[in-house]
Amino acid sequence: MNPAEKWLAVRTEDHPLESADFEGVIPEGQYGAGTVMIWDKGLYEPEDGVPLDEQLARGKIIVVLHGKNLRGGLTLVQTGKRSAVSSQGKRWLLIKQRDEDADPSWNIESPEWDRSVLTGRMLQEIEGGLFGLIDIDRRRPHPSPPGGSPQVASSPSPRPKKWLNKRSISSRICMRSRVGSIARMP
Repeated sequence: MNPAEKWLAVRTEDHPLESADFEGVIPEGQYGAGTVMIWDKGLYEPEDGVPLDEQLARGKIIVVLHGKNLRGGLTLVQTGKRSAVSSQGKRWLLIKQRDEDADPSWNIESPEWDRSVLTGRMLQEIEGGLFGLIDIDRRRPHPSPPGGSPQVASSPSPRPKKWLNKRSISSRICMRSRVGSIARMP
């Protein structure tokens, strides 16, 4: 990220950890409706071991991120008055620290940041239910799996970890694939 840029951050309610890997479409009319993409994933550590609840109370949170997309020090600074009222005090500025991970040329609009860190899909592909074959280590389209051509789905067997399922138009033929646990075809 570019330390010269300031980003608006708005505090929301806590979300269940079970939703941390959700990527898909939340139907219209439900809370959070729309397309959800996992843009980054990783670990963080609070600055100097100061607990986050203490940092939150003082209105300034400093963490070091160890993500796939975002790395290094980041500061969140609360704007406006601090208030115990839940509807107030939700606006923060997100600022990248000037460290070895800072990049003045960083641009979130760049096509290299358009893909999910979990599946390599773009928002439009997630919205359309498309999976595609993506080499998620390099985040670009990948040729057919080694030693494999399209075939009728069968019982799962060990497969390369970085392949995703791709249904054909007929929904009967698929590429052999796996992400996490072995996916079963309908």
